[in-house]
Amino acid sequence: MSGRPRHPLGTTSLWLLLLAALALTGCHHWQVVPLRYDQDSSTVLHVDGVDLHYKVRGPQEAETVLMIHGFGSHMGVWEPIAPALQQHYQLVVVDLAGFGRSSRYEGDYSPETQVRLLTALLDELGVERTHIVAHSLGATIALTLAQQQPERVDRLALMGPWVYEEQIPWALRAARQPGLGEVTFGLWFVEHLDQRFAKSFYDPEALITEDMLDRAREMLDLRGSQPAALAVIRDLDLKDRQQSYGLVGKRTLLVQGEDDRIARPAFTRRLLRQLP
Repeated sequence: MSGRPRHPLGTTSLWLLLLAALALTGCHHWQVVPLRYDQDSSTVLHVDGVDLHYKVRGPQEAETVLMIHGFGSHMGVWEPIAPALQQHYQLVVVDLAGFGRSSRYEGDYSPETQVRLLTALLDELGVERTHIVAHSLGATIALTLAQQQPERVDRLALMGPWVYEEQIPWALRAARQPGLGEVTFGLWFVEHLDQRFAKSFYDPEALITEDMLDRAREMLDLRGSQPAALAVIRDLDLKDRQQSYGLVGKRTLLVQGEDDRIARPAFTRRLLRQLP
């Protein structure tokens, strides 16, 4: 994108990342049952012991768009743009395993596992082919799905893609070590949530609301969020994965905020060069 955007696109990645980092603090207690931390309704698909929460919006006869949120986020992140999209597409919005209201469990959270769960959801809905809109870590899952099942994916739109090992902050990389992650995040990200939010937006005074902060605090209190987010980082293995993005032969739109301090424009340009 040219010019300097005057909106929070891209910098939202930092907010979502900080939420997940905050969620890593404390003891590890798993909650396998579906989580309900707000009044928003969703449907549940039970797959191999995992409860996957999702919504379907828009005309059933229209083309489908699968919307995949990023690290530390949930399906609600799409609310600002869903009303416009659902006029033309059938939207499938979902909480990835370990986030939102979907199950937290002790086990594998790799992109391959997330793809398996998403594929089961598409099967349940009778969706044979879909476009994908994905943000941050969701871009890695979208690219994995496009590689593994190219016949099911049409076009991709990746926003602030978080797909390279070098994009992962050193604190998160350190968190992969047993014990060190819990200690590191416990020291760094417990305090001053309001101040951390202010660093995550281009115009924090205009964009940060008390409701947003309350939701962040609620997410920190959800049982199982801490170990699940940590497991996602430990199961990510981007070093090997990032070598194969050139095999993704799908028409792809990349959207990047110039001031994004997590995804960072240089990495989106790198992905642009790598994709065919």
